Amino acid sequence: MTILRDSIRGIHARFYLVGVYALATLLLNIMGDVASRLQQDDLAGDLGLVAAFVLFLLVYCGVRGLIYLAAAGRSGDGVGFRLSLALLLPFAWVGLKVMFLVVPPYVAAWSAYTSFHGPSPASTGQPDLEFHRWALPILELLARIFALYALPLAVVWWERGTPRAQIRQGLRLYRQFPGESLRLVLLLILTGSVEGALWFTRAMDSRAATLDLPFGVALFASCYLQLVCFYGASRVVVARLDAERPLDGPGADHAERRNPGATA
Repeated sequence: MTILRDSIRGIHARFYLVGVYALATLLLNIMGDVASRLQQDDLAGDLGLVAAFVLFLLVYCGVRGLIYLAAAGRSGDGVGFRLSLALLLPFAWVGLKVMFLVVPPYVAAWSAYTSFHGPSPASTGQPDLEFHRWALPILELLARIFALYALPLAVVWWERGTPRAQIRQGLRLYRQFPGESLRLVLLLILTGSVEGALWFTRAMDSRAATLDLPFGVALFASCYLQLVCFYGASRVVVARLDAERPLDGPGADHAERRNPGATA
């Protein structure tokens, strides 16, 4: 349980990052809800949603960059905005590769399911709704498992130019650190359960949810657990780097060429 205790303590010491991340996520949900209620050709609603999405991406990258530096025992003072911009491309690249891994099997399973059950009635959306209700949580969990170590390794890639195969290297970390990985995966399952509980207890004909107190509590808990997972995964990556350098490739000799944080 050491990895979880260390991760919780690390996030508690930087709890303001949870608040910033939760606010950006809430703003994105609010703008999405507002845009869905406006007319389709409403430019203001579309621009507001795009602006909220861009802000969310910057906060997503910046917060995780700062948490990685903290997990590595380095200071992140004054580099948050730089990390927000610098990690956009590495994180987007990892996200794209994760999509290529999880989306094709999902689409294939959906096609097989709809072929077996026949076309869905236009008025109810069945059986598509029933399939997505159970399959989407599995899709999200698989994506998070692939990205668990790949995202911290993307920060390493930005700093050192290696490893280039973040997902493959991340899967190796599951084998090298089985105990820590199991605990982090269980935490990922808990995170998905917190998010899924809200959708399963409300109308499933839409991803839209009422922006009320239960929604806010579930969103904040989800953001908190996501960052705890990321801190723990970053600790595992740092332990791997400390145990064996370089991670791969000849470019790892330049370990600190783009290190934005000073050693703590």
